[in-house]
Amino acid sequence: MSGTAFSPWTFELIKILLKFEIVHQPLLNFINLMAQGKLLLSIWGTNKLIPFSKPNNGIRPIAIADTFYRITAKSIIVKLKDTIQETLKPVQLGVGTRNGASIISTAGIIFANQIINGTNKNSEKLSIMSLDMSNAFNSISRDKILTNIRKYLPQLETFFLWAYGNPSNLCDRDGNFICHSCPFFSP
Repeated sequence: MSGTAFSPWTFELIKILLKFEIVHQPLLNFINLMAQGKLLLSIWGTNKLIPFSKPNNGIRPIAIADTFYRITAKSIIVKLKDTIQETLKPVQLGVGTRNGASIISTAGIIFANQIINGTNKNSEKLSIMSLDMSNAFNSISRDKILTNIRKYLPQLETFFLWAYGNPSNLCDRDGNFICHSCPFFSP
């Protein structure tokens, strides 16, 4: 988490600043204003768009958000970690689950070995399928996300609508506008 969008504020600079207690409350106030959706999205929601080459000569767009935006989002997730874990139990291993990806891959290896070795009583009926899912850059319906936020984690709605309810600017590394990241819904 070291890349920055366009503000000069890096994580390293903010860490240095946090050594001075006098900035703690103003910084907390600023993060709370962002979490409440009270700051200009055109400033704090502008992302740096980086094109990465894919092996098939395609391009994978990566949007890098502002450091304060990322700190705010992370703070919200940390604050709601227990609620998120309880709400999504047992299907999610991402939020607040240490080594979640390792747990998933280890379970897959154990399961595959049981099938190969015939040690699972249902080995003849089991199989493993690998899927390459598309899940980035405006390919997931924000309507469905919003519906589930309203149902399961309404505390996230204000920030979600601020961050994803309106188009946000995507710019090149020099700050030149390229396009909008647009919502698929009308909040």
